[in-house]
Amino acid sequence: MGKITVLNHKDQSILYLDFSGSTEKEIIDGFIQLKKIVTSRPAGSLLVMANLNNIKFNSQFLSTCQEYLIFNGPLLKASAVFGVGNNYKKMFEHLLKESKRNIPNFETMEEAKDWLVSQLSIAA
Repeated sequence: MGKITVLNHKDQSILYLDFSGSTEKEIIDGFIQLKKIVTSRPAGSLLVMANLNNIKFNSQFLSTCQEYLIFNGPLLKASAVFGVGNNYKKMFEHLLKESKRNIPNFETMEEAKDWLVSQLSIAA
């Protein structure tokens, strides 16, 4: 089941979306929650990380994801994911291209957290 929590990494807050093993409905519900959080914060102030281990994509679901990625993109400082399985990497890359987002896919949570925190030193 998807849940959203705040993690602390190197004294920085990261909004963590744990979608591992979630259904499409649980992920969409998570996106709705995320939208509420994102719109309540100053634009460009949030770091967001998603765990996509053991989830499955299909084209209809990807279309819904794309809408949320387009909406949230300008409001976030940076986003990263980990856990996109080999079978879904091409679909994930297509989703990013269509939504005009740069969201790196890391092998581990630690790599994703380190990259996100490093983005704070990059001028907007």
